[in-house]
Amino acid sequence: MIILRLFMLPVICAMLATGCSMVNDAPQEEDVGPADISLDVLQKRMKEATDPKKLFRNADSYVMDQLLVTGNDGDKDLFMIVTRYQKPNKLSITRLENGLPVAGQLIKDDKAWLIDYKARKCTPLEGKSLKLARTLFEIGNPSATYSKIFPEIKLLQCRIDSRFYYKMICTPGEKGANPLNIYVGKNNFLVKQVSFVRKVDGMRYDAIMDQYGLYEGVMIAKKLTVKMNDTTQLYKVVKYKLNPELSMKDFELPDFSNPE
Repeated sequence: MIILRLFMLPVICAMLATGCSMVNDAPQEEDVGPADISLDVLQKRMKEATDPKKLFRNADSYVMDQLLVTGNDGDKDLFMIVTRYQKPNKLSITRLENGLPVAGQLIKDDKAWLIDYKARKCTPLEGKSLKLARTLFEIGNPSATYSKIFPEIKLLQCRIDSRFYYKMICTPGEKGANPLNIYVGKNNFLVKQVSFVRKVDGMRYDAIMDQYGLYEGVMIAKKLTVKMNDTTQLYKVVKYKLNPELSMKDFELPDFSNPE
């Protein structure tokens, strides 16, 4: 859950904007076959690897700041992604440019919104978009497990670039949606890659966990790369804190009623 939380903002927001579903499209792999471990045991070992002292699972809140770099060497854009979570039902994700918010997503209770600060507009999510947003919330919930989020998970094992992985093919609850592929290291039980392709336009997403680090007793992907066809986004964790004191204002919609 911790790992998926790190890259789902651009992925989910892109899906919400198009109303698309997902199709199964994995990286080049070899020797796909039955796993030598059960799903329950795998999830237990993944939790032990990332959260050995149950600090994340027992957290009432957390804050994470990530530096996001997009573009090529000659023309790079820098953003800050700020994530705030408050148990039991509040999640706020904001993208900042030059210290000012430009886009965000808010989930509170059973409702969710996309926020466009430049257009000064809050868009409530409904139907499939709301269900996707709720999936995002559950992914960010410290007590969640893959089995609780995805109604169907097929577990295999494979080899990619001479390394062995468990492959979880996770089918969302949305009718007609195709699986999300999650690759977990057989030796360290850490998520290495998450992949899928948008059905609506063929856009491929690959989130690759480049480097892990220990933050407040929790192992998270401190550096990761998100590839979307020819676009690459680089994320680096710059702040991570469990159980901070958060204001209720952190989970309120911005007031765009007054002109600037």
